[in-house]
Amino acid sequence: MQPGAALQAVLLAALLVGPRGASGHLLSGQPVCRGGTQRPCYKVIYFHDSSRRLNFEEAKEACRRDGGQLVSIESEDEQRLIEKFIENLLASDGDFWIGLRRREEKQSNSTACQDLYAWTDGSTSKFRHWYVDEPSCGSEVCVVMYHQPSAPAGIGGPYMFQWNDDRCNMKNNFICKYSDEKPPVPSLRPGGEEIEPARPIVPEETQEEDAKETFKESTEAALNLAYILIPSIPLLLLLVVTAVICWVWICRRRKQEQTDPSTKEPHTIWPSQHQVGDSPDLEVYNVIRKQSEADLAEPRPDLKNISFRVCSGEATPDDTSCDYDNMAVNPSESGFVTLGTPGK
Repeated sequence: MQPGAALQAVLLAALLVGPRGASGHLLSGQPVCRGGTQRPCYKVIYFHDSSRRLNFEEAKEACRRDGGQLVSIESEDEQRLIEKFIENLLASDGDFWIGLRRREEKQSNSTACQDLYAWTDGSTSKFRHWYVDEPSCGSEVCVVMYHQPSAPAGIGGPYMFQWNDDRCNMKNNFICKYSDEKPPVPSLRPGGEEIEPARPIVPEETQEEDAKETFKESTEAALNLAYILIPSIPLLLLLVVTAVICWVWICRRRKQEQTDPSTKEPHTIWPSQHQVGDSPDLEVYNVIRKQSEADLAEPRPDLKNISFRVCSGEATPDDTSCDYDNMAVNPSESGFVTLGTPGK
């Protein structure tokens, strides 16, 4: 077995049996070392929240503060090893910074673009794993390892683990490497004062921080909802009280109407049957009814209503109203008669 393959097998075994890798999955920021303790060691830093990812210089400084450097990939075996680490993260789309960058000095016309890139940790390895049409140079100076599992394949195949030059201010994940050499001397301010090492930007408790942020957002949403609902409580109570008062008032009004029935008797123009039965004036109503029935039964020519006019000197001798001389009538001043009950 080749030495590179043996190194890859040992590191993968350490990954799968580590305290956090018992399930077979690497966690973001989990160190993986050769033989479990020997260097070189690696940390693959992956942020699910893209807003927390770093640009090239920030990633480089984060690795330095943690005692390492952005990864230098010196062989095909080491490239495959890094790929296995990323696959075990089960990460979604998001490229990873590696420690390769184009030199800033002037390039001559005879120098190929690919020959201008060097490792930031001082490695002299010439190993490269560019995508088919990379590097494109121009304003793209820093190098990432592709990781776009959801992107459709391009002319060079899927965008997975090949290298691409990119703008250094882009936000990406990154990979740190911890070799046997000591990290470079800390940076100095212009006045010569040493910069205090800060807490590494790459915490191992990334998932815990994500959970805290999610809980904070949920709490803020609940408070906003409470601010909306609380001012409306007095209005709701007022509406409920008003509805109850109206209901009680209506119930009492109905009960009062049921207990105090109206004493008024219905007003009728004609007397009822039991009132008329014993009345001495019943004959008057009978006469009127018979007269009405006669008028309806016998059609008559167009005559004036003179049935109840008194025979007077103005009437002609053959006036039909004079035929009713057997009826007792009392002439009135208006010419109409007042019917009287016979015998009275």
